[in-house]
Amino acid sequence: MIKINFQKYILLGLVLVAFVVIVDFYNDEKSASKQNEIKIDSWDVSSILKREITATDTGIKDDFVFHLGNNGKLGFQSENGIMVAEKPQRYLWFFWIDQKIFEKPLEIIGIHKKTGDEFTVFNDSEGRYLSGKGLEYAIPTLITLPEKGIWRLEVYFGKDLLGSVVVKVN
Repeated sequence: MIKINFQKYILLGLVLVAFVVIVDFYNDEKSASKQNEIKIDSWDVSSILKREITATDTGIKDDFVFHLGNNGKLGFQSENGIMVAEKPQRYLWFFWIDQKIFEKPLEIIGIHKKTGDEFTVFNDSEGRYLSGKGLEYAIPTLITLPEKGIWRLEVYFGKDLLGSVVVKVN
């Protein structure tokens, strides 16, 4: 008769589970570190989607411009894609995230590439957003950037950085 020592296999299983948990934790830390690298080092102007649209009631043509965030979780729509310094402009931000994230206040920080100046360009502690389909949410904003140049707009919920969009301001 073969005698099996189950205690040995149980111990081996526990060690294996502990190893998987440690590796998973390390990967989460590494992922968070990469997100911080994006915040600090990325100054490439973000990609845009641009499409000509025609207003059906007037026939006037205009451009629909959507600025994409650095991680596929956010982006914003602007009227014509041109951001002008010292001019308040409306932007509709879209988020493809879990609704629970909206329990934290939204803050958008603008950082100027050349000067390093940093300030809050939008703050919504009341959590006003428009829900859409699935995990899509939208928030209307009014943003003014004070000077020309390259700006990184970092989006935070609470103290957590969700992502950023780098834009050129004329």
